[in-house]
Amino acid sequence: MFFMKRNKLMFKTKSVSNYIENLKRFLLHLQLLMHFTASVSAQATKLSTLTYCNSITSAQRTLLFDKSACLFMLRLRYTKNFHSTEQEASAVKYLCAAVSHITALYIVLVLSFKHFIEVECFNWTVTHSALLFEHKNIAFNTWQLSLLMRSCNLQFIQQQLTVSKY
Repeated sequence: MFFMKRNKLMFKTKSVSNYIENLKRFLLHLQLLMHFTASVSAQATKLSTLTYCNSITSAQRTLLFDKSACLFMLRLRYTKNFHSTEQEASAVKYLCAAVSHITALYIVLVLSFKHFIEVECFNWTVTHSALLFEHKNIAFNTWQLSLLMRSCNLQFIQQQLTVSKY
């Protein structure tokens, strides 16, 4: 992916592009893991809009690390019937230890490295999105998760699965 030339770090652009595309596939599978292990609806946009850090545009992050349990928790807001009740409901769901560990490694190591190579290799101005599930500053949608669920179901269970998109 990279090499040294005259004491300067050089990148193999094709390799870096492939790496970034592989990260997208990895994130889709991580989203699927979170869906199954935390029992979050695949139809709702709650998983697609998870934020791992605070930002100007998103009030507060929705993916939090619980130090006492060493697990990530999802703080989900529900606005169903908001117009009639004018109240938001919320739920807290915990990720299992294995998915929490994978998520922590991704945020701390992989995401930092991804931002570094985007700047160094492509001279992109990295706009740090607070969204966990995004690729090239475009948020994932429920349709992508539905497609992956269908694909995995066909591959492993070998039966057609119907998933309605939201």
